[in-house]
Amino acid sequence: SQDDLEFYADYYKPTYSEWDKEKEHPWWRIKEEVGYWRKANQIHNWFVENIQNGVDDCDYHREVREEDLLELLDVCKTVLDSCEMVEGEICNGYMYENGKRTVIMEPGKYVKDSSVAKQLLPTTSGCFFGSYDYDEYYVDDNKNTIDIITKVLETTDFETQMIYYCSSW
Repeated sequence: SQDDLEFYADYYKPTYSEWDKEKEHPWWRIKEEVGYWRKANQIHNWFVENIQNGVDDCDYHREVREEDLLELLDVCKTVLDSCEMVEGEICNGYMYENGKRTVIMEPGKYVKDSSVAKQLLPTTSGCFFGSYDYDEYYVDDNKNTIDIITKVLETTDFETQMIYYCSSW
């Protein structure tokens, strides 16, 4: 409605496409992406279990509060502190040869004892969800999550702004 548009007008921000170097063609939005995870299924699982009441449907659910982000930040730090990395072979996907599925292994690092990770921030299976192993990619996803949450906590006014998690797979 026109009343709604007028009410939210002050919150809309001009956004420019990457190709619009001269910033001549703005488009307006009221929401922005503040974090992005790709195939970080343990983080997705945390949001499903802790924010979405176990419902994994690629939709918006309740607001992610500051205390939720602080909890996830603490979990990620605790898990990272427990992850002693050792050299070995890690899975980097699969290929099919003559109708038979073969694991692609490569040199890398994996978590020596993943018991804390499995308890606090377990991986989960699903369509297009990436690796389920506790390896260097798992650790990198947790480091990325710490960076994202730290930035969100530093730049968000939780009195006037809202954070939501929404997946798309």
